[in-house]
Amino acid sequence: MILIFDDTFVEREADYPTDFLLQEKYKNVINIHTQIKGSEINTFESKITDATCIACHRTIKFYGNSGNVLSQEKNIHFFDKLESFINNSGKPYISFSGSNIHTKLIGENNLAINKRQFYFNLQNFADYLIDNQQVELRTLTYGKNWLGYELSGIQSNIFYILGRYEMYQFLTDFDNIESKLFSELIRFNDVNGLFTSSESWIQYLRTNYNEIFFLQSFLEKIVKSYIKYGKYIYNL
Repeated sequence: MILIFDDTFVEREADYPTDFLLQEKYKNVINIHTQIKGSEINTFESKITDATCIACHRTIKFYGNSGNVLSQEKNIHFFDKLESFINNSGKPYISFSGSNIHTKLIGENNLAINKRQFYFNLQNFADYLIDNQQVELRTLTYGKNWLGYELSGIQSNIFYILGRYEMYQFLTDFDNIESKLFSELIRFNDVNGLFTSSESWIQYLRTNYNEIFFLQSFLEKIVKSYIKYGKYIYNL
């Protein structure tokens, strides 16, 4: 279950594509808490423990028993307590805010993201969790075809390395497991899994792409396919 704490959700719901939440498929997958009383904070510890991951509005406001907004001092106290429950659980944690203009993955389990971006990709995030039974934070950053953007970063590293080679010289590194080029090519294959082994990947490149230009074109073709379709749609 994706557990979300967002005090602004009700008033801002119309700004985001959240109609999918009404579908039966997501009713037991996403649980959103909006108006949280400070006196209720301890009841969320067990909910956080049971959740698959937690998302929280970074500047969330807590309320008193009469519905009043708490003072800044009390609000900070309850936020710190809620966040300590989250951190102690060890579950993936997404912190979102409208003022956060930079998305940042912190380690493997923590993501700081803009609130609009979070809600626009929430369905993709939930679908991945349902289909794969695991959390993939990059679906919040890049959407359902996140693999293409992951490959794009590795491709940039490969192109930078290739820029130091003569036209054919790079071929010698296909069998040099100590080289940076070899390492990045293997990482590129590990992400998309076009070939079952590093040996078959390197052999394919050696056989078909003996010039830097054609190798670069091949990698670009793979990346564009993953960004658009989420997979490689062409014949090898």
